Amino acid sequence: MGVLLALLTLMAFAIVHPRRPGASSVCNGTPANGSLRDAVSIPHHGVNFSSYSTLGWLLGRQHVHSKVYATLIDAQRELVRSRPEVHTVFAESGWPFGGRLRPHRTHRNGTSVDIMVPVTRDGVPVPFPASLSNGFGYAVEFDRQGRYRDYRIDYDAMAAQLLALGGAARRNGIGIDVVIFDNTLQQQLWQAREGRKLQQAMRFSRTPAWVRHDEHYHVNFVVSCR
Repeated sequence: MGVLLALLTLMAFAIVHPRRPGASSVCNGTPANGSLRDAVSIPHHGVNFSSYSTLGWLLGRQHVHSKVYATLIDAQRELVRSRPEVHTVFAESGWPFGGRLRPHRTHRNGTSVDIMVPVTRDGVPVPFPASLSNGFGYAVEFDRQGRYRDYRIDYDAMAAQLLALGGAARRNGIGIDVVIFDNTLQQQLWQAREGRKLQQAMRFSRTPAWVRHDEHYHVNFVVSCR
């Protein structure tokens, strides 16, 4: 039974994680109405990063454009060098072929990525507590001071993550269109060690999104699409 389950898992992985070797992704349309070809799956885990959900990863909900993939990996390498204590938890991004990724309104052409906010517990950096019981992290609710139970949002680490993403995006020939994050919590982010630099480096949402983005921040990358 165990062998059969393993074979079925591998077959499912091959179906939902298709990619031609060496192919560059092609995106069509916009994050709100588009598609994707030759997508790349964000790795399930690596040095100082992991997926929000093994199930979500196996189902193929963490695919991105190849240039976005390169940007995420390059940014993570920089963080390992400069902020080795920070653990990044990548959340949902898109299907292998793009299109509607419910319940999200965007994430349709491989240029959108959700990243769980970095957190500390008792002052110590720890991975974000995503699990089935809290909607794989999406049902976590931080208060207006960035607190959830024993966890606190690590704004210094979040600023470092975003600045690393901005630098990696430029090196890979793309950009960041907007970062969507809870408007009240943004005010605390600006107080981070590199908060002022962050404000100058990229654009943040000015109005509340249709759902509160407090447990994660959403990044729309600028990629040349058809």
